[in-house]
Amino acid sequence: MKEKYTRPFVVYGYKKDEKNHLIPDPYPAKVIKNIFRWRCEGISANMIAERLNDAGVLSPAAYKIQNGLPCAKKDNSCWSFGIVLRILRNTIYTGKLHNNENSHEAIIDQQTFDLVQKLLQYNGNVSLLSGLVICASCGANMVRKTVPYKDTKYFYYSCPTGKKHGCTAPVLINEKKLIDCVAKNFEAHTADKNVKPFKQDQLDRNTALKMIDSITVVSKKEICIKYSSDDTPVYVQL
Repeated sequence: MKEKYTRPFVVYGYKKDEKNHLIPDPYPAKVIKNIFRWRCEGISANMIAERLNDAGVLSPAAYKIQNGLPCAKKDNSCWSFGIVLRILRNTIYTGKLHNNENSHEAIIDQQTFDLVQKLLQYNGNVSLLSGLVICASCGANMVRKTVPYKDTKYFYYSCPTGKKHGCTAPVLINEKKLIDCVAKNFEAHTADKNVKPFKQDQLDRNTALKMIDSITVVSKKEICIKYSSDDTPVYVQL
């Protein structure tokens, strides 16, 4: 059931209809979607703020001032780490208001929101393949997990859904093993293309985001790599 929004200042991304129900405001709603998508791709809140400022996107306060909307903040401030972080943590974008689900139209689906919350737990540290690794069983974006053992930390990718929430075959996969496999296959893939030769140790975050659409974990022994330049997925044994 839709709930009326009675606060004087409407959260960025929404506007009120004639019955005081929240509805998406097209321009800022698109910005909100980009912010969540970029964070899922592994881009930090700081970098997102820089990207928005460089692109000339108005900050929430500046947008409201320019459009004559009620605004608590009266200065044309730029995007900042804090503004981006508040957006990424605000459940209102999932359609929730006062713990009431489906009180208004969601801008961000719950699965994406939950993934971002897990990524935020890593304090902005972005791993090489963050946002690219997908669980073949349920389609969820897999998240990087730290497992300490004695004096050493080991890193894995795991399905955030898990059997408890409906994934029928969740997989835990060693990050180093996964990166080594992807890098080795990437070297072979680029060797067959008319591109600059690539070596395994050259795989970095920017290259991965540019060249790889997704890495689907089929099982502990097999992954499927979808390259941006090729419609045919590549199945690789780990």
